Amino acid sequence: GPHARLWNAYRDLIALRHREPDLADPWLEDLRIDYDEQHRWIVMYRGALAIACNLGEAPATVPVAGSVVLAWDEPTIGEATVLPGHSFAVLRTG
Repeated sequence: GPHARLWNAYRDLIALRHREPDLADPWLEDLRIDYDEQHRWIVMYRGALAIACNLGEAPATVPVAGSVVLAWDEPTIGEATVLPGHSFAVLRTG
């Protein structure tokens, strides 16, 4: 169910943090944030990784591209990334 799915995503994020040096340091150093309040998305940039989150119900086009490292629902990657409602994607941008 949804709880198992949430737990799996959380577990995958923890594992990713252990694998990726860019996520291992304390979060607030070298962290760049981009957001759009109207379209309800936020992107956190850390080294070569970008964590893009869509906080709204409608799909959101986020101006970041890269290869998907981890995602909740299937993002559509092109010049920008389209995130389904209430989802996130960790992208390798570098």
